[in-house]
Amino acid sequence: MEDYRMVLLDIDYVTVDEVPVIRLFGKDKSRGNEPIIAHDRSFRPYIYAIPTDLDECLRELEELELEKLEVKEMRDLGRPTEVIRIEFRHPQDVPKIRDRIRDLESVRDIREHDIPFYRRYLIDKSIVPMEELEFQGVEVDSAPSVTTDVRTVEV
Repeated sequence: MEDYRMVLLDIDYVTVDEVPVIRLFGKDKSRGNEPIIAHDRSFRPYIYAIPTDLDECLRELEELELEKLEVKEMRDLGRPTEVIRIEFRHPQDVPKIRDRIRDLESVRDIREHDIPFYRRYLIDKSIVPMEELEFQGVEVDSAPSVTTDVRTVEV
């Protein structure tokens, strides 16, 4: 793994082998401002459900065959609240399933379902566009659609 320093210019995501891949576009400060694209395959979309009955809610959610469920303590409208973090396989699954989750008897409400995937990544990673970003990664071959003068790195 090599160390990289880049200024983030843009961000999006693509689907590769049915997996969302965050792409960070920038200038590589550690290598003379060369263009660089960093790929992160590890991030998954999620929302929160506020249950009326935690055990019942977990049972109902497990029937939906979601990627991952995790009970967390959060502040909701200033009050400590037990919520369920619901992880999805792909960002396109969120709008398809969120209404089914919201309509469950054991769910009082859902939160953070309307935050776009790439923005959620920036928020969770505390990344600010146009600021310098440090990370470690491995250089990989560029995708055929990317010009060869762009360095591509897996983080």
